[in-house]
Amino acid sequence: MKSRNRLALAAAAIAALGIAASPAGADYWGSDLRDYDSVVAATSAAGDWLDGKVPVTTTVTYDGPVITYRYATYIPPVAGVEKVNRKALDQLERESHGKIKVEGYYAQSLHPQAEGFTAVRDGIADYSACFMIYEPTSFDLLHALTLPFQFNDASAATRTYMEIYPKFFKKEYENLGVYLGRGMITPPYNMIGNTAYRTLADWKGSKIRVAGRIQIDAIKRLGAVPVSIPSSDSYTSLQRGLVDTVSMNDPAFLIFKLQDISKFHNEVALFTVNLEYCVSPDWFDDLPGDLKTVYYNWIQKANVAIAQAYYEREDRRAKTIFKTAGVELVKPTADELAKWKTLVDPVTIEWVAENEKAGRPAGQVLAAMGAARDRFEKQSWDDTFNAIAAQPLKGMFDY
Repeated sequence: MKSRNRLALAAAAIAALGIAASPAGADYWGSDLRDYDSVVAATSAAGDWLDGKVPVTTTVTYDGPVITYRYATYIPPVAGVEKVNRKALDQLERESHGKIKVEGYYAQSLHPQAEGFTAVRDGIADYSACFMIYEPTSFDLLHALTLPFQFNDASAATRTYMEIYPKFFKKEYENLGVYLGRGMITPPYNMIGNTAYRTLADWKGSKIRVAGRIQIDAIKRLGAVPVSIPSSDSYTSLQRGLVDTVSMNDPAFLIFKLQDISKFHNEVALFTVNLEYCVSPDWFDDLPGDLKTVYYNWIQKANVAIAQAYYEREDRRAKTIFKTAGVELVKPTADELAKWKTLVDPVTIEWVAENEKAGRPAGQVLAAMGAARDRFEKQSWDDTFNAIAAQPLKGMFDY
């Protein structure tokens, strides 16, 4: 009885706060930009910055030796996202007037993928992937970013993450002994494989590759069967029939070449996933004052620029590749999506109830997240990048 009362109170709180999800198909800036060239043009501010076309205006008075910045990643240097990230790192060297020099360690050559927090905390790397999914029980409020039907747009979602991070997420992230460098959110998770999801009946019994408790819960409520496997096993699992479809973002489908063995791509936008890259507090705190400012401002520009120049661009490129590969693009009607949302709403309600019971302001997090998301989804990508370049956020980490 107490559990039901908590859920009822959580549902009432969500309604009272005016918290609304952003279901797939909702209008947002860029929703009508469906081809790659249009997206490249619409993300030109970020693209020009990454390409070094924007004049460097930073001031550096430090005249000591060059400071090494050890960047470690699990991704090979030939990957598309890593090529874009390398451009951002080159820009750090330019904006530091050569006083920060990046040393790149790729494909887990410096430390294993899942040990990012430990590697950065222990001084093995200065900057590395420190994803929440590696330490899921260490976080509570940060899981809000993964709740179903919250975001449609990687740029707006990433900017929303940055906006509410200092107030709601900073303490629990820094509890792991690191600073948040980049906090990025992927494009929405769709489904690719050998099943089309046009109506609710299509979900029943379908085996779907997912990751994490929230995704598992939501998939079950749609009548499907969640299968937890690493993303790297998606191709063979789909090929062998261990799963009917795979849930990831469209650029990730290309990385694993899932279009080569799939019949259907389903634009359902059920989830998003947040990806964090952390920076060593010792490395940052030891920087001279002017280089601290250069780095702090650079990391925010890099965050938004990569979300736009990689995720938004690659998301559109993927659709063309799917069509060329003979994959049928399936998009459910708005009425059908509304039915699905109603079924998965309890996932969010229960998340709020669980956190509020523990004294955490989950309702406030969702309200702030929804308000920021709605604001940034109306803003052009160029305006979003130019605004963060002109006036970086305060409080991402302290100095």
